[in-house]
Amino acid sequence: MSLPRHPLLRLLLALALIGAPFALGAKLIQLALPADPDWRVVGNLLRGSWMLCVYLGYVRWAERRPALELGLRGAGREFAAGAGLATLLIAAFVGVLAASGHYRLLGIDAAQGWVALSSVLPAMLVVAIAEELLLRGLLFRLLEQAWGSWAALAVSSLIFGLLHQFNPHASLYTSLALALQLGLMFAAAYMLTRRIWLCTGLHFGWNFAQAGLFGLPMSGFEPKAWFQAEVDGPSWLSGGAFGAEGAVPSLLLCLGLSIWLLRRVWLKGELRPRPV
Repeated sequence: MSLPRHPLLRLLLALALIGAPFALGAKLIQLALPADPDWRVVGNLLRGSWMLCVYLGYVRWAERRPALELGLRGAGREFAAGAGLATLLIAAFVGVLAASGHYRLLGIDAAQGWVALSSVLPAMLVVAIAEELLLRGLLFRLLEQAWGSWAALAVSSLIFGLLHQFNPHASLYTSLALALQLGLMFAAAYMLTRRIWLCTGLHFGWNFAQAGLFGLPMSGFEPKAWFQAEVDGPSWLSGGAFGAEGAVPSLLLCLGLSIWLLRRVWLKGELRPRPV
C-alpha cells in the first residue's frame, strides 16, 4: 500500500484504517459476550488486545515498518514505573487536600474494592491503551514528523484536552487544564522512550488511583473506589465534581514531572526539529 507522503494526510488515513476495524471489533465483542457484569472484565481485556492488534496490523501493513513503539522488552518495567509515578502524584494531591482538611477518609469498602479491581481496573487499562496508541503512538508521532517536537507537543496536548470537553462537569477550563497536566506529561513520557508503555502506565495509574483507589471523581465521572472519602473545598483546590484534573495543586505536580521528563528528553537528544 502506498501512503501519502505528507504526515497529516497519513494521519487522516491512519485514523480511518485503525478506527473502523477497532469500532467493528469492539461491537462484535460486545455482541458475542453475555450481558452479565461478570463478563465485563473479559470484554474490556479483549477490546484492549484487539486495539493493540489493529494498531500493529496498520503499522506493519500500511507503514511497512516494525512497530518499535510496541516492543515488549522492558515493557512491564516501563508500565509499572509510569503507574507508580502517577499513583504517587495522586497520593501527593490527596495529601494536600487532607492537610488542608478537605479530604476525609471514611473507611474501606471491600465490596466497592472488588468493583474497583474487577471493573474499574480493566476499564481504565483499556482506556489508557486506546488513548495512548491513538494520541501518542499515532497523532503525536505523525504531527512530530510534520512540524517537529514542540509543535506536536502543543497541538496533541490541546487535542487531548478538548476530547474531554463533553465529559460530565467539563468546561473550557478543565479541557485546558487537562492539556497542560496530562497531555504534556503523557507526550513527554512517549518522547523519552519512543514507546507507549511508560505513557500508558502513567495514564492508567492516574485514572485508577483516582477512581479506583482514593475515591476522587475522574474527569467528571463518579468513582467506584476502595477508599471511601469526603472531598470538599473550593474547586481550584479540589477540582470539584470534575476531579483532580481541574485542581491547581495537581496541575503544578504534573507540570513538575513534565518539566523533568522534557529535560531528560532534551539531554537524550530526542527533541526533533521541524523538517525543512
